[in-house]
Amino acid sequence: MILDKTKVLLIEPPPLWKYGNQRSKGAFGNLKTDIRWPPIDLMVIAGYLRKNNVEVALIDAGGERLMIDKLAESISNVDARLIVINTSTTTIYHDVNIAERIKRIKPAALVGAIGVHVMALPEETLKLSEGLDFVVVSEPEIPILNLAKILDLPGTKGICYLKNSQIIKNLPESPISNLDELGMPAHDLVPLNIYKEPQLKRKPMTITMVSRGCINRCIFCSACFYGDYRLRSISNVMEELKWISSELGVKELKFYDDGITYNRKWAVSLFQAMIDEKIDLTWNTNLRADSIDLELAQLMKKAGCHTVNMGLESANQDILNNIKKNVTLEKMEQAVKYCKQAGLEVCGYFVIGLPGETLETVNQTVEFAKRLDLDLATFNVTAPHPGTEFFDFLQKKGFLKTKNWEKYDTNSLPVYDYPKMSAQDIYSLALKAYRHFYMRPGYFLKRLKRVNSLLEMKNLAENFFAFMENFIIKSVARDVIAIFKMEKK
Repeated sequence: MILDKTKVLLIEPPPLWKYGNQRSKGAFGNLKTDIRWPPIDLMVIAGYLRKNNVEVALIDAGGERLMIDKLAESISNVDARLIVINTSTTTIYHDVNIAERIKRIKPAALVGAIGVHVMALPEETLKLSEGLDFVVVSEPEIPILNLAKILDLPGTKGICYLKNSQIIKNLPESPISNLDELGMPAHDLVPLNIYKEPQLKRKPMTITMVSRGCINRCIFCSACFYGDYRLRSISNVMEELKWISSELGVKELKFYDDGITYNRKWAVSLFQAMIDEKIDLTWNTNLRADSIDLELAQLMKKAGCHTVNMGLESANQDILNNIKKNVTLEKMEQAVKYCKQAGLEVCGYFVIGLPGETLETVNQTVEFAKRLDLDLATFNVTAPHPGTEFFDFLQKKGFLKTKNWEKYDTNSLPVYDYPKMSAQDIYSLALKAYRHFYMRPGYFLKRLKRVNSLLEMKNLAENFFAFMENFIIKSVARDVIAIFKMEKK
């Protein structure tokens, strides 16, 4: 039976700790400060369902910091026959418990999960909980649309489900080649006024994606789950930007793509269209160091960009080669210079604990970050995504210590040891990297000088206190405990 008006409920589960968790687009781990990004994966699915005349509701319990009882109350008020939750590796045990609670509230509904963790480990995930009827193992939009219309697990490609204690994996669903078919993310279904991040300049803010996939395959990155690189059309993106800025009142935007400038001709067309149409948005975006030049950076600045985020990973070329980054240190340095010349702030993403890491390479990375005069930098512990080459490497070498997924957190002890570098060594070096980069008087003065509003000052203060909690107080407490243990011995 076709049910064109089946109500679908999409849920971003509650966070595991006060600063929240990010599940969308393969992210995982506890956030280091009070970052609240809208659940873009669910927003895209919601937009696609509405484009195909399916009623849909969305609850962002993560962003709204809803307690489980409040979430349960909200679920009870929605007449949903299909309910889908977002997941991540770090939160998977928590998320399947949420699924069990949902199933008790809506026993007649089909309850499923999306995310790269369930794509990598569908059978294992289904065995974790009787609350899950299915998981999506292909790009989620088409499988969820088909389920919404026919509520038929055996007849839906791209899913894995449990039947009579037997796990059945259906044929995969083909990737969407024309991203314009997805319509536009459902920004109006989420509370835009709550979202924020360290780079925020104005409010309200939201997130969008203009592409899918990546041109590269770094061994530790979840982009391997998203297939070939694809772009939306300029007209499709511009329709969305006009809608969110003019009708929804959005002032700040994050392009949550792996790299918005991979196709230079397309990027120039988009930025020029934003300038010509006088789109009133300030924004930040991710990009690769080998896909930017001075002219392009200047055009981005003119189109409203204030910050670019670069995955720099390490300042050691051998490590970059080990992870198949396919970018040189010279390219990285030149890219940062171009962006700064254009008046853009630069955030560098570094990861500690990649194959080949040593005390010396970590010190090189920190000094590199300081020499580049980055405005922001992150030094996450490298956490291995199941299904990535890095995970397989650690498992094959016998370096992986546990498959307790809640320990797969970029903000805590890594789940692996190297022969000459322990998990504790890696974690300590990551904390040290943060302290050495941020605890510089000159850095504080520079950040204060760039503050242009009360909103930015409030944001700076909140992030400072979060930094102190995570990387100073936590570090001192760890050292005190270590000394106490040594004295007891």
